Amino acid sequence: MRTLTAVLVVGWAAAARAEPLTVEAAVARVIEHNPQLRAARERQTAAGDQVRAVRGQLLPSGALSDEFQHYDRAFAVAFTIPGAPVSPTFVARDQNTNTFAAAARQPLLGLVRLSQEYAAASAGADAVDSQLRGAEQSAREAVESAYLRLFEARAALEIARASQEQLTEQVTVAEARVAAGALTTADVLRVKVARANFKQQELQAQVQQTAARTQLLTMLGLRLDEPIEFAEPKSLLDEGAAAAPAQADAEAAAVSHRPEVAQAALQAQSAESNSRARLAALLPELDLEAAYVRVDGQAFAPMNQTYFGLKASWPIWTWGAQWYAHRAAAHQAEAARLMRDDSQSQVRAEVSGRLEQLSAASSAIDVAHTALESAEEAYRVTAALVKAGSGTTTDLLDAQSALTQARLNLVRSRYQQALSHVQLRKALGG
Repeated sequence: MRTLTAVLVVGWAAAARAEPLTVEAAVARVIEHNPQLRAARERQTAAGDQVRAVRGQLLPSGALSDEFQHYDRAFAVAFTIPGAPVSPTFVARDQNTNTFAAAARQPLLGLVRLSQEYAAASAGADAVDSQLRGAEQSAREAVESAYLRLFEARAALEIARASQEQLTEQVTVAEARVAAGALTTADVLRVKVARANFKQQELQAQVQQTAARTQLLTMLGLRLDEPIEFAEPKSLLDEGAAAAPAQADAEAAAVSHRPEVAQAALQAQSAESNSRARLAALLPELDLEAAYVRVDGQAFAPMNQTYFGLKASWPIWTWGAQWYAHRAAAHQAEAARLMRDDSQSQVRAEVSGRLEQLSAASSAIDVAHTALESAEEAYRVTAALVKAGSGTTTDLLDAQSALTQARLNLVRSRYQQALSHVQLRKALGG
């Protein structure tokens, strides 16, 4: 089995290397192969089987039994007849006996308790389904966020390299001007120091890129040295630019669609049904019974017989065990109701926070665009002044630093907007 799994993983990785892996394909793989999600699906199946097991107790049940007994000797009854030379005997039980029974049972009053247990199990199974949906949504959010962080780091890396290339040109110009006597060696050193700072930014972006890539490969269950390429999540960037919903509509949608809210509500429903089941357990049990019995080897028992009737039982004294079980279930139901109400409040608060983050990220993009345009113009003018001999190296380095920072701010704002939209979608239950 392990060999087959390894072959499938290798084959999937080879196919993924043929073209960049899209975020949709990565999400599908994580949902299908993630061990925690697979375990959740197993729990989902187990909960469904538990519901079927409880449902089966509502229906008539049948049982077969056969008992064979071998005694040390047969049991004979002797009859004494006065004057008779020999007393006759009658064998009442053979040395070997056998009793076979086929019985059927249908609970009657017990259906009240069993129906509530079935309702509790059904609601619990639905709660497990909601838990699985929530885990899948969390996995999707994690994959999409890792994609955005990976390509944000790549964009920052490209900006750092572009800035280094610009400063390399300025180093050449500064060295030429030093040779002409227009600048000093200190000016050249300042430009080289600035270029070294951008090199440091490049190294930091590489570290962030490696961390995001490692996170993605780990979630996909692949080796960290797997030569796989990831496709740019353009769809996430486009979705991030979409208009956000109104807060009231967003909160209503989240309460209706969030798996966590549904799970809490179903758990409360299950606990309430379990409380009623424990209360119904205080009632007497009344069952309808029918059976066929065959007895061999005993003279005083009919060989074949059938019967049907009612069986009642009622444990009238158990030191309050059943009553306290009901009280415990009632307290658990109340706790589940409180958790249900709290989950709705938490979801509303989360949606409000996500909307504010998305609004702030969207506003930051407009500011970043304006700042970038100003920084580009300032750098162009400063570079021209330096070449004309009327500008200083310090002015050029300040303009270059401002331009690089403006580019980084725009990139970070765009990816932060997309990340905020991903988080908002998850908060809405999408």
